[in-house]
Amino acid sequence: EVFKQILEYLHSTISEIRRAGKPFIAAVDGIAAAGGLGLAMACDLVVASDRSSFEWAYSKTGLTGAESSTFLLPRLVGLRRALELVLLNPRLTAAEAQRLGLVTAVYKNEEFDARVGELAARLAAGPVHAYGVAKNLINLAAGVDRLDYHLDQELENLARSADSPEFQEGIAAFFEKREARFSAL
Repeated sequence: EVFKQILEYLHSTISEIRRAGKPFIAAVDGIAAAGGLGLAMACDLVVASDRSSFEWAYSKTGLTGAESSTFLLPRLVGLRRALELVLLNPRLTAAEAQRLGLVTAVYKNEEFDARVGELAARLAAGPVHAYGVAKNLINLAAGVDRLDYHLDQELENLARSADSPEFQEGIAAFFEKREARFSAL
């Protein structure tokens, strides 16, 4: 129940980000995995330091995906690539994530904060109202008006998988720093 409440809060935040009349920037300087990946994908622009990495990671604990990840991932990288990332769970470098369309720009670590600040200032100085209208129209074209329904579906399915033996094994393996043994279930 607590897990579900946390996800409901995150899902409402993601919904607000997508509906906001202003651009949102995800500045990733480290690992964006599972919920962090979903939160980054929900933003309008994603910039990363060159030391960052991106990973689906849900399958390591026997979970199905949440935080808009199953909704946005195929829209950003295509169906076949999304399935590859979900089923094979590679850890992507920032450059690889950029090539796939998950990241807008990659900045050198030592320039990261300054470059993110410059990007934010550029957007803030721009036609924010026009950005908001354009964002809304692009969201409509991409079917993002169905995001809230999909978030509810993600939450229900994730809550079910969190009650499964696969999750029990996956979370135990995570804390024990070992590979999960799902086939033994």
